Amino acid sequence: MSETSGPVTVVVTMAGRGSRFREAGFEEPKYAIRVHERTLFDWSMTSLLQFARRGERFVFIALSEHKVGGFVRSAAARLDLGEVEVVEIDGVTDGQATTVLAAREHIGPDDRMLVYNIDTFIDPVAVRPEEFSQPGWIPCFPGEGDGWSFARTDEHLRVLEVREKQRISPHASVGLYGFSSFGLYQAAYEAYYADPSRLERGEKYIAPMYNQLLAWNEPVSVSVIPAHAVYPLGTPQEVNAFAGRLPPRLEL
Repeated sequence: MSETSGPVTVVVTMAGRGSRFREAGFEEPKYAIRVHERTLFDWSMTSLLQFARRGERFVFIALSEHKVGGFVRSAAARLDLGEVEVVEIDGVTDGQATTVLAAREHIGPDDRMLVYNIDTFIDPVAVRPEEFSQPGWIPCFPGEGDGWSFARTDEHLRVLEVREKQRISPHASVGLYGFSSFGLYQAAYEAYYADPSRLERGEKYIAPMYNQLLAWNEPVSVSVIPAHAVYPLGTPQEVNAFAGRLPPRLEL
């Protein structure tokens, strides 16, 4: 079993083109869109405030054409994220699972790892580092519809199965994924996607990779976050809905 204690490296993927937002009339890059006087980047990273306060490292992966280094470092300093690295890649990959591998030069094989994006704000009170205690960790909420990754669990919230865009349970992933080591992540990626039929609509997603951990008898757990603490920001419609409601109160 993999080590489940020690420092964590947070890998944040922001290497999409944001085409849906441009088509919807947003002029700023997705990460720089401002809602309630904060950028989407700020809202998303605030979700991990408890990890930042523990001094965890952050590695951001972005497209080189977007030239986000200055923006990310300035925002990270403002949010007091601590040690930050920015990795630029030359093109869009075949999915978030692949994009994460670009962090390999900034994370050791035995380092614990979280993966996040800039698509969701979660009340930071609800994201508790102490709950990251298993080789795999999937914070979830009771999301409506089937547009999520879903984890089926037993009565002790131990994961039995994970499916992408298939509602096999009420536990919908918030888009935050924990692995007890980067090496475990790499091994799961290589083993799971060795079968090309496992791509979903041509993309390599992270959530289904937990099925590989389960096949290796590596425990995967779920943390349940209340629906009122989760604000999806991945589409123009979700951002407009967020803008149309009262801003969340931050209590940390």
